[in-house]
Amino acid sequence: MSKVLNELNLSVWQKDEHTIAITVKNKITGEKFISTVECTEKRQGKDMARTHDNLFNHLKDMLLQNNKWNGK
Repeated sequence: MSKVLNELNLSVWQKDEHTIAITVKNKITGEKFISTVECTEKRQGKDMARTHDNLFNHLKDMLLQNNKWNGK
């Protein structure tokens, strides 16, 4: 049986052209977690700890659809 966390606030925003920042806040405890997702272009094609192209592209698409992505 899986357990689900509810009552979370999720914020996603463009930090730069190759980085998306994510904040997850637990409304019950007040704890906040901040992280980033980068595409490999930021690291000259190297796959590193914060490079997750599939997740980056999915989040970028959501930001684009909501007019929250500032492109060149």
